[in-house]
Amino acid sequence: MGIDAAAGTLRGAFAYTPTLAAALWINRLLMLEMAVSLKGWRGLKIPAKEDISSVKDCVDMIRRKYLCLSSYTLTSSILSQLAMGRKLNKAYGRPPNIYWADEDTIVYCSMLIPLAKLQLLAEGVIAEAEEALDELTFGGPLPDIDLSLIADPLIGTSDSRKSGVNAPKDQRLYERGPNGAINYNDRNVKNYLAKEKRGLRKLMVAMQVASGQPARKPELSSIKIWASVYLV
Repeated sequence: MGIDAAAGTLRGAFAYTPTLAAALWINRLLMLEMAVSLKGWRGLKIPAKEDISSVKDCVDMIRRKYLCLSSYTLTSSILSQLAMGRKLNKAYGRPPNIYWADEDTIVYCSMLIPLAKLQLLAEGVIAEAEEALDELTFGGPLPDIDLSLIADPLIGTSDSRKSGVNAPKDQRLYERGPNGAINYNDRNVKNYLAKEKRGLRKLMVAMQVASGQPARKPELSSIKIWASVYLV
């Protein structure tokens, strides 16, 4: 619990104090079960709650015997180590969760990660994003877009959003009726929106992994894919 197997060193205070706090919480629950057990544990000679004359006195006895700092118990050891860890955390501050092990390896959350694996990760994420875009364009080429003609959808509209992407007939989002009315295919629309959501997430991961400094969350999460007007 106190040894970092990956780094071969003792864990720092920020790494082991949460574990000690969790162990202390579990220990308190066990002591509570020992003090006021509903059915009792005959094998451990722990009486049931109904057989205890004074629940208050029993809880106080358990607390003094097992849960105090000066007692000769595991709880006392946990309390002292937890107090020391908190003191160290306050004195030295929080360490980084990612740092260099050597020029080819980084350590993240006590895990050794070679940079070569990060490169493979970036390549894999980009490949998945390209595959998602290919699915959204129904296997066709990506249309050329004049960025100067793109309008902000929050303040206006523009015909420049139309693209030359053609959907196969069985995947079209809508059909035009004889009178020019648009009849949407609900099933195809829902399928396309699900693909669009997956594609957007993959694009966000690709940008985060392959674009150097991490993007700000409000900027990254505001990326939108505008539904094209498909030719029918």
